Amino acid sequence: MEKSVIRLRQAGPERAEIFPRSDFELREALRNANEIALIQASLRREAGRPWRYAGFQDARTLLFLRDGSMWEDWGG
Repeated sequence: MEKSVIRLRQAGPERAEIFPRSDFELREALRNANEIALIQASLRREAGRPWRYAGFQDARTLLFLRDGSMWEDWGG
């Protein structure tokens, strides 16, 4: 799933088709989806079901969510 998120950060046909909104709105939607998945996994574990979700792990995603920056642009 996270590979798709990484591709969505870039403007282009894929982004326009899947999420034709601003970077700010994409970041907000991704943060919300991540939070919901973390809560859901926690609730399932509490109920004795083995469901694991560690949240986003890729630095490119984390930086984008934090402030909209692109890892690929660092040092350029």
